Amino acid sequence: MIQIQKKGDVHIDWVISIGIFLTFVIVLLAFIKPGYEPNYEGEVLINIVENELMERSEWKVGRALLNVNCENSGIVKFNIKDYVPEANNFKILNKNFEPATSFYSTSDGFKLKVNSGVNQYYVVYSDSSYPSGTLEGIPNVECNAAAANPIIVRGIKKENLNLGDLKLDKWDYPEFRHFRVMVLDSEGKSKNYCFAKGSISGSDCEQIKIPEQIRIFAADKGAFFLDQNMVKEQVILNILVW
Repeated sequence: MIQIQKKGDVHIDWVISIGIFLTFVIVLLAFIKPGYEPNYEGEVLINIVENELMERSEWKVGRALLNVNCENSGIVKFNIKDYVPEANNFKILNKNFEPATSFYSTSDGFKLKVNSGVNQYYVVYSDSSYPSGTLEGIPNVECNAAAANPIIVRGIKKENLNLGDLKLDKWDYPEFRHFRVMVLDSEGKSKNYCFAKGSISGSDCEQIKIPEQIRIFAADKGAFFLDQNMVKEQVILNILVW
């Protein structure tokens, strides 16, 4: 039997098709908003630059309170790592956080000058090297020592701010985008550390020219320099991406 399709059926199919198409367009427009930006824009790019810089320049410095209880005054000798295991390289500060190089020596094992009673010192340690101390004499007393849990501080090590350590060409940054990061002091003045994509640094980096028609995203991120004595200096990471 031959079936004849009616004209009304064709119209119904056409209406259904148009309805499905319009629904698809409406849903698509709902997701594509006027303020839409690609994934590699603005804050995303800035965060990449900040994270890459910190990963390659940051280090940690530790400090632990050391209590040494002695019956008599004199010189005591013991293994500092028994109390502060991570102290491969260290220095001793007195209880006022002042250097006390005349009170200890590390040239022939660790020796410390002590008074009778409880002596308080601070052990500051990091991957850097420290003075070995100038204390002379033969150990002649025995003491009981104990150390508190250390305080660990992370910050930027100035010595790591160079092209060799930063390895800009290894950063996980989009190939088709650019960046520049400058280190400023708390007043916004340059600290003479500037790096840009393409392994550009120094004055060439600070004077880099960005085409006027290019959209630039900028941010100032708080950070600090940290030296081997756990002294902090507030700085600003001025980041431009485009």
